[in-house]
Formats: sequence, C-alpha cells, structure tokens
Amino acid sequence: MEDGFEYLKKKDLFTLYEETHISQKNLKLLLEKEFDKINKVQFVGFVSILETQYGLDLSELKNEGLEYYDIHNVDRQQKLFVTTLKERNPYIKIYIVITLATLAVATAVYLFMSQPSSPTVKPDNTNIDKALKNIKINKASQEVRSPIQSAPSPLVEVKLIEKNVTKKPEVNNLKGILINPLQKVWLGIIDIGTHRKNISKVVSKPYEIVGDKDLLISLGHGNIDVINQNSNETTKFRDGGRLRFLYSDHKLVEINGSKFKEINQGRFW
Repeated sequence: MEDGFEYLKKKDLFTLYEETHISQKNLKLLLEKEFDKINKVQFVGFVSILETQYGLDLSELKNEGLEYYDIHNVDRQQKLFVTTLKERNPYIKIYIVITLATLAVATAVYLFMSQPSSPTVKPDNTNIDKALKNIKINKASQEVRSPIQSAPSPLVEVKLIEKNVTKKPEVNNLKGILINPLQKVWLGIIDIGTHRKNISKVVSKPYEIVGDKDLLISLGHGNIDVINQNSNETTKFRDGGRLRFLYSDHKLVEINGSKFKEINQGRFW
C-alpha cells in the first residue's frame, strides 16, 4: 500500500480530480488521512475508485481508515445524530437514503465506465496498422532537416514533386464523417499528436469528425450510426458497451480498449 499511497501523494491534485472525478477537497482530506472529516461510506467509495483507476492496492489505507471509524464509534455517533435529527425532522431518513443511494450509483457508474468493453465488431488490424504507419510518417515528415545535407538536384526535385502530386488526395473535396447518436451519449476526443483531450461532453445530435489531425475517439455507449459522407455508407452499431475509434487519413476505424490504451500512452482516457 505504501508504494501505491506514495504514488498518489506525488500526483497533482488536479490531475487526480480529472482522472477520477473525486473533488480536490476530498482527495486532499484522503491523502492527509483526515478521516474525521470524511464520511465512512464516502471513504470506502473513494478508495475503491482509486484502486480501480490506477490498479493500486490500498488495503492498508482502507484498514487504517476503518480502524479509525471503529475506534471512534463513527457508526454509533452517526446513528445518535440521525436519531436526534429524526426527532427534529421526520423526513431526514428519506434525505439520508437518497444521499447514500446517489453515492452508490455514482461509484457503480464510474467503475463500469472505467472497464474496457469488448467491441461488437472485430477490428481490422490491417487498417489499424496502416493508420498507425501514417501517423508515424506524418510525425517524421515534420522533423527539421539538418543544414549539413546537400540540396537535391533540380531533376530529382521535379520527380519528387510529381510523385507527391499523384499520391496526395484532394483533401479540399473530402467531407467529414458523421457520428449520429440514437440517444444521448458521452463523446471524448483526444489529439494523438499532443495527447490533449479536445472534447469531453454529452451530445444528442450528429457530430462531424473532419480535418487532417489523427484522433482517438471514445463513446459512452454503442447505440450510434457512423455515416461516411464521401461514400454515403452508413455503419450501424447497436451495442450498449463503450465504443472506441481511431481517426486517421480521413478514415474512422473501430479499435478495442487495449489498442486505444496503447496509442494513448497507457491510459483508457
């Protein structure tokens, strides 16, 4: 646990918040072991989320916290507190049940969203490998050439230009790819070049993917249609699990969770 706990303490609070959606205030209380300021149910839920997100063993931290709550009779004190409130407000039991149910549902949803789902359609590894090669080629072409290299002769230069003209697609004539959700869905888009999360929002209308950037795309569920506006082809997905795509060279290719994590520097999101 110590290694896992030390790992969490070294991470920035804002980064932990972005990756777990636990508030920075509660993260700080947890890392400083201020158990008296955290509800016991919240404490157990937070530890479970951190273990799942980072693959850590925080059993020692959990045992330390539970021991604190046992020693200080937190359950008994909470019952006495609830009893007193009941006398003052007959509806307090309903409020408490709703609060605990909300926390339990939020924890369950987070754990479900953190697990990689198996795509319904087996990805074409050939297309994925080609797309990854295009990404590497594009990155390599952006490197600055050494001034020591001699300039090519005019004849060679003309041949290179002709070769590029014949192979370069007419990007200006290409249309985007539409992702049409049949119900509200969470959409996340990552720029592979910078590994920045460009989009993270819930959409209910068709969303167009367009441009030359290589992207990773993640969807909260698989009840969508993908419409290629260039070929007028529609691919229907009817899976409740999460969908992931690689967008490269103006093509959208479905990938599984492992490939997504590999391209995204070891992260599922």
